[in-house]
Amino acid sequence: MGRGLLSGLWDVEAAIYTGPPPAEDRSECVHQRTEEALRAARCEAERNGWAVSIAIVSSRGEPLGLVKLDGSPPDSSRCAIAKAQQAAAIEQRGLTEETAFMGQAATVLSSSGATSIHIDDRCVIAIGVDGEDHVDATLLAKTAAHAFMRAR
Repeated sequence: MGRGLLSGLWDVEAAIYTGPPPAEDRSECVHQRTEEALRAARCEAERNGWAVSIAIVSSRGEPLGLVKLDGSPPDSSRCAIAKAQQAAAIEQRGLTEETAFMGQAATVLSSSGATSIHIDDRCVIAIGVDGEDHVDATLLAKTAAHAFMRAR
């Protein structure tokens, strides 16, 4: 009886395990790319006088970076993280733009103050912006996404 139970547990664990995290998530340059993306979005927001919060999350929705500018609404940082997590979780939605990233074809998806970068239909990172109207927030999220892809 114990042997059957043990082998049954092994099958469940094997079915749940999905392998190591994707290379883009483990990359040593993710931190540097995140900083560059936040810096670019912050500069654009300050240039336009927008008081916003900008969040970047991994493909699993884990926060990688956050900038909260002076004058932004009190809950804007929480909302920016939530928008980015939603963008990372949703596969295909919004406006699509094809571009190159790390030698591969990438898709940048944008809508409602959030943008995500996808390679082979899998999210690499997502950016959320809160504190301005959706058009301006989406513009900032796209600015951060393009800076993330350009960073070395």
